[in-house]
Amino acid sequence: MATRAEAGVLTHGSLFTGIGGFDLGFEWAGIKALWQVELDEYCCKVLAKHWPEVERFKDIKDCGKHNLRAVDIISGGFPCQPVSIAGFRKGASDHRWLWDEMFRVVEEIDPTYVVGENVPGIIELELDRVLSDLEGIGYEATSFDIPACSMGLPTMERHVWIVATSSIFRCQRSKTTPDKDNRDEGQFQGTDQRRYNRWNISQTRFRRVCERVSRKLGPNQRNRLKGLGNAIVPQIAEIIGRMIIQAERLRI
Repeated sequence: MATRAEAGVLTHGSLFTGIGGFDLGFEWAGIKALWQVELDEYCCKVLAKHWPEVERFKDIKDCGKHNLRAVDIISGGFPCQPVSIAGFRKGASDHRWLWDEMFRVVEEIDPTYVVGENVPGIIELELDRVLSDLEGIGYEATSFDIPACSMGLPTMERHVWIVATSSIFRCQRSKTTPDKDNRDEGQFQGTDQRRYNRWNISQTRFRRVCERVSRKLGPNQRNRLKGLGNAIVPQIAEIIGRMIIQAERLRI
């Protein structure tokens, strides 16, 4: 089981980092990023600008216990094209399906928590397998269908979030707080009225630009729109991070 790299601070490693949506949300929650894995050159430049001190790796296929530090949380918005309704929906038979690589890294690093994200198309094709894989190596895994509008964003776009916790930890918690009320019930209902004067990722999250318009943009503008379009909603990652921190306090 992974241990904290710094006393009292939860640590995080992100796979398929993109422009850092998970990293930003967890940072808002007070979780420290130790490493990032991202192949896209433009995204790596964005990450280097905002997290210059964080280790970065290119290809997830070259990553594992031999070069990634132990962390408390591993996150990853693994590629959605194989399960998206906008594609051919080949699922695990699509060469772009990289859940197996993420699962391999999780199994090698053995974090206390795993947080994943994908599109709703995964529910019919591969969600059961993802949850089963995690449960097969000792995690209690569940999924949430959370719309971006729950954070006050002007879109009804839905995304599936997968949260897994070490089953050993869950047993410890159930013994210490057997009848504790779930104070976070309904956490994602309604609208988050906070205003973030920070990196404005999710306001552009789903406002895709049609191909005819994107052809008129410069390379950096196209790359920026692509990075924003593929980013997760960091406000949701922040709430998940805060819930993990709360769970850790109960554990202690």
